[in-house]
Amino acid sequence: MEPSIFLIPVKELLAHEEARHSRVLRVARSIKRLGRVMRPIIVEERSLTIIDGHHRYNALRLLGARYAPVVMARYGAEIAGIKPPIRVIRVRAASPLDALSTVEKHIQAVAPRGPGRLVLRVGRDTIVLRRDLEQLHRAIGLLEKKTLGKHGKVHRVIALPDPLEPRLVLRAAERGEPYPEKTSIHVTELKKLVAPRRLQKLLG
Repeated sequence: MEPSIFLIPVKELLAHEEARHSRVLRVARSIKRLGRVMRPIIVEERSLTIIDGHHRYNALRLLGARYAPVVMARYGAEIAGIKPPIRVIRVRAASPLDALSTVEKHIQAVAPRGPGRLVLRVGRDTIVLRRDLEQLHRAIGLLEKKTLGKHGKVHRVIALPDPLEPRLVLRAAERGEPYPEKTSIHVTELKKLVAPRRLQKLLG
């Protein structure tokens, strides 16, 4: 049985992640050209927190839509779990300082706020740290010592943060403190759902 699609006022939806402006513009142009939204936004049913579809949500806001096509989901039911993003950071070290600045910027973007681990892999070396300032600086020091001090070479650092917990996702949305784009990857079959809705109807 196909899940129900609801038309929910855009202003009632809560975002737990930021959206990239350039991608929002592309999505908005695509919706306007097609004259319809092809896939519904997936939201947590009690809080109306957006689980998947932040760029569609922001594109609809940009187009002046009053309503968004939405499908409801629950953690532990339609939402099977949350996976963390795996970030591959490519660093060409013009100097050790430049390399460290690049890695630190990316680490801070992928490490979750609050408790959680971050696993860094550099070549054959693995560093596991808790998300606090002391451990972050320790990891940066180890990275510098192991590989990043070699000038001109491209190094690949793989960052694997712990996945967010549902309570952190919902809290970020409720407080209006969104995480960076693609901080969490929700696992749900609803992402495959295609259910076109006319843009004219969403404009109200």
